[in-house]
Amino acid sequence: PENLSGQHFGLDVNEMLAAGGLRSGTGGSQVVNAGDRFAVRLACQHFTPEEITVKVVDHQLVIHGKHEERTDSHGWIQREFTRRYVLPDGCDPEKVVSSLDAKGILSIKAPKKALPLPDKNERIVPITVFPRDHPHAVISEADQYKNNLMILHQHAGIK
Repeated sequence: PENLSGQHFGLDVNEMLAAGGLRSGTGGSQVVNAGDRFAVRLACQHFTPEEITVKVVDHQLVIHGKHEERTDSHGWIQREFTRRYVLPDGCDPEKVVSSLDAKGILSIKAPKKALPLPDKNERIVPITVFPRDHPHAVISEADQYKNNLMILHQHAGIK
């Protein structure tokens, strides 16, 4: 088991920390979803570029790494992983790019489209001005009482 340390391929940061295979300052893997970009960095040091595929399927980023059974210093070994990430809103699946550096860190980036600025939730309400003698004009409470009384009398047939 101690000979298998450092073989935490295809894991994200939290999984690598939990497995004990990532110490502070070793780089590690991460997901960034901020502002104008989405990015994933994944430790793939046990895989060659030919053994890794990166594709977008139904608005999901799918990363798959596999190498067939082969011998190493400890015997026979076969490795395989698949990671899936939902592309955030605004990511253009056609603009996803990936690269693998010399240390085996796979970087995938996708720019986000600029979202339109929200409309101001503000509207100027016009003020309609009525002449004083208009039926909808603002009147005092006393005048309103008199008008209401007069309307009641008219409906009741009282003069």
